[in-house]
Amino acid sequence: MQIHRIIVHDYDNLKTLAKLCLSHTGSQYKSVSNDMIVLGAETYRLRTTSSQWEMIVLKKEEKSVRIDIIATGGGAGIFNVSLGSEKNFVNKMIGVLKDIFDRNGLKYSEATGNLNNDGERTKF
Repeated sequence: MQIHRIIVHDYDNLKTLAKLCLSHTGSQYKSVSNDMIVLGAETYRLRTTSSQWEMIVLKKEEKSVRIDIIATGGGAGIFNVSLGSEKNFVNKMIGVLKDIFDRNGLKYSEATGNLNNDGERTKF
């Protein structure tokens, strides 16, 4: 599983950010509430000859939007090796979003790894 979190500061237009994400990735699943939008798709990856789940979760907080980019299930074989397919999706979306933020003068910060709801690393 690959997870990357980006927090867009001093911005709270959740729907605009969701539309920007949708314009760069397909979505077979979409759930919308007042403070959260979840976008998801199952995508076939040729490099592993399997499907993986790709998800973007946008959560409105006080004066910011938290974006979690998640890819999981892309592994194949007995050792569940993803051959970088999960990381590829996450990195693609990071690049797309950073470009959008930079072009629009939006401030953001990042966190990576296994994160809990507070943005802290979890221990297994």
